[in-house]
Amino acid sequence: MVMIDSYGHHFTKDNEGNPAYHVWWGSQPAEENEFKCPEVMTAAVPRRDNPQTGGITPISLVRQDGMVVLPTGHIWTEPSNTSTEV
Repeated sequence: MVMIDSYGHHFTKDNEGNPAYHVWWGSQPAEENEFKCPEVMTAAVPRRDNPQTGGITPISLVRQDGMVVLPTGHIWTEPSNTSTEV
Protein backbone atom coordinates (compact mmCIF):
# COMPACT_ATOMS: atom_id res chain seq x y z
CA MET A 1 0.00 0.00 0.00
CA VAL A 2 1.40 3.38 -1.01
CA MET A 3 1.40 5.95 1.81
CA ILE A 4 2.04 9.69 1.96
CA ASP A 5 3.13 11.86 4.87
CA SER A 6 1.23 15.04 5.70
CA TYR A 7 3.11 17.73 7.58
CA GLY A 8 1.28 20.29 9.70
CA HIS A 9 0.67 21.30 13.28
CA HIS A 10 -1.46 20.12 16.18
CA PHE A 11 -2.31 16.64 14.86
CA THR A 12 -3.73 14.63 17.77
CA LYS A 13 -4.77 11.08 18.61
CA ASP A 14 -7.50 9.61 20.75
CA ASN A 15 -7.02 7.58 23.95
CA GLU A 16 -6.53 4.41 21.87
CA GLY A 17 -3.77 5.96 19.75
CA ASN A 18 -5.90 6.47 16.63
CA PRO A 19 -5.67 9.76 14.74
CA ALA A 20 -8.36 12.26 15.76
CA TYR A 21 -8.70 13.29 12.11
CA HIS A 22 -8.65 11.16 8.98
CA VAL A 23 -7.52 12.03 5.49
CA TRP A 24 -10.26 12.01 2.85
CA TRP A 25 -9.66 12.07 -0.89
CA GLY A 26 -12.74 13.88 -2.14
CA SER A 27 -15.61 11.74 -0.81
CA GLN A 28 -13.39 8.68 -0.22
CA PRO A 29 -11.67 8.11 3.16
CA ALA A 30 -8.08 6.91 3.13
CA GLU A 31 -7.91 3.18 3.82
CA GLU A 32 -5.17 3.74 6.40
CA ASN A 33 -4.47 6.77 8.62
CA GLU A 34 -1.67 6.89 11.15
CA PHE A 35 -0.71 9.49 13.74
CA LYS A 36 3.10 9.82 13.76
CA CYS A 37 3.55 12.91 15.95
CA PRO A 38 1.86 16.32 16.42
CA GLU A 39 3.42 17.48 13.13
CA VAL A 40 3.09 14.35 10.93
CA MET A 41 0.24 12.08 9.79
CA THR A 42 0.50 9.25 7.28
CA ALA A 43 -2.33 8.10 4.99
CA ALA A 44 -2.80 5.57 2.21
CA VAL A 45 -3.16 7.15 -1.22
CA PRO A 46 -6.51 6.56 -2.94
CA ARG A 47 -7.03 3.45 -5.02
CA ARG A 48 -8.67 3.89 -8.36
CA ASP A 49 -10.21 1.39 -10.74
CA ASN A 50 -8.90 3.34 -13.70
CA PRO A 51 -5.52 4.99 -13.01
CA GLN A 52 -5.48 6.44 -16.53
CA THR A 53 -8.04 9.18 -15.86
CA GLY A 54 -5.56 11.71 -14.45
CA GLY A 55 -8.25 13.05 -12.08
CA ILE A 56 -7.77 15.79 -9.49
CA THR A 57 -9.15 15.20 -5.99
CA PRO A 58 -9.36 17.67 -3.07
CA ILE A 59 -7.77 16.51 0.19
CA SER A 60 -9.63 17.10 3.46
CA LEU A 61 -9.18 16.19 7.11
CA VAL A 62 -12.33 14.82 8.74
CA ARG A 63 -12.75 14.40 12.49
CA GLN A 64 -13.47 10.82 13.63
CA ASP A 65 -17.13 11.61 14.37
CA GLY A 66 -17.59 13.17 10.91
CA MET A 67 -18.91 16.42 12.38
CA VAL A 68 -15.90 18.56 11.38
CA VAL A 69 -14.43 18.73 7.88
CA LEU A 70 -11.28 20.75 7.31
CA PRO A 71 -10.39 21.46 3.66
CA THR A 72 -6.61 21.51 3.35
CA GLY A 73 -6.39 23.57 0.19
CA HIS A 74 -4.31 20.74 -1.33
CA ILE A 75 -5.20 18.38 -4.15
CA TRP A 76 -4.21 14.86 -5.13
CA THR A 77 -3.46 14.45 -8.81
CA GLU A 78 -4.09 10.91 -9.88
CA PRO A 79 -1.10 9.47 -11.77
CA SER A 80 -1.68 8.97 -15.47
CA ASN A 81 -0.53 5.90 -17.31
CA THR A 82 2.30 7.25 -19.41
CA SER A 83 3.44 4.01 -20.98
CA THR A 84 2.76 3.45 -24.66
CA GLU A 85 2.70 0.31 -26.75
CA VAL A 86 4.65 0.20 -30.01
